Amino acid sequence: MCDHTLVEEELQRYTATDFAAIEESDSLFLEYAGPKTSIRTKYLNKDVKTPMAVALKAFRYREEEDHTQELSNELRIWRLLSPDPNIAYFLGAGELDEWPFDKLSLVSRYYECGNSNVFLEKNDIPDLQRVHLLKDVLKGIVHIHGKSIVHGDLKGANILIENNGERAKISDFGSSLIECKCQGLAEVESGTFPWDAPERFVGGKVTPKSDIWAFGCVSLEILMDTPPYISISYVGVLNRMVKGDPPATPNEVNLDGMVRATVWSLMQDCWAFEPLKRPSATELLEKMEKIPTSVLGENV
Repeated sequence: MCDHTLVEEELQRYTATDFAAIEESDSLFLEYAGPKTSIRTKYLNKDVKTPMAVALKAFRYREEEDHTQELSNELRIWRLLSPDPNIAYFLGAGELDEWPFDKLSLVSRYYECGNSNVFLEKNDIPDLQRVHLLKDVLKGIVHIHGKSIVHGDLKGANILIENNGERAKISDFGSSLIECKCQGLAEVESGTFPWDAPERFVGGKVTPKSDIWAFGCVSLEILMDTPPYISISYVGVLNRMVKGDPPATPNEVNLDGMVRATVWSLMQDCWAFEPLKRPSATELLEKMEKIPTSVLGENV
């Protein structure tokens, strides 16, 4: 029997060695409170010449709740994937004195450009650069799947941008799971509707091919500034999913230019209703790498 839960003793192995420096820092410059988690950004080692900005993630606990196991699972998976150039840089875990960071927080590098949605809203970059970001995402997925892990929540909001658009890094492994040959896939909460693959809603299993569907949606966001199933109600999205309709149709997106038309064809492969008919991340990356320079250079 496989047990992928990170037990309390193992937590000590992943504790950030300089977490005390975070505790002492008074340079708080960002805080985001979601429905389930809080993310706070501080400077680590503020007294040195080049302090590192770090992001802390913690569950918003209620007294009767204990999310230690969930956060521990995310910690272990993130640790298994690190370091990698296309995975958000993981530093460790620890506790602060103030709620909700007083039980367990995950610590990672802070990326000033934000996620891909935020970055692209502020920066109108050429399609060539957008394709490079998609390649980075695919490289990250190849790495994740190579560790027998399913991300489970790929979307633009979980793609962090580094160095003003030079690189994309995958983050947020709260919905990730480890593929275990003896038990199938561990049970975790669903990712984000409507980025989720249709098998989540028709009784199928979540597999690496579910991430491929979601990558098609990420491509839609990064290359075409369009979310999946735009302007459609929850019920409408479900109806389209169970019928096998893709997250977007040609009349809903801007397909001007060879770059978009070429990548659009790959996106259709990602949205095959039958998971086994979708390509692997490695196959997608190989196809994207083979896009002719003449095509990619049209928007430079």
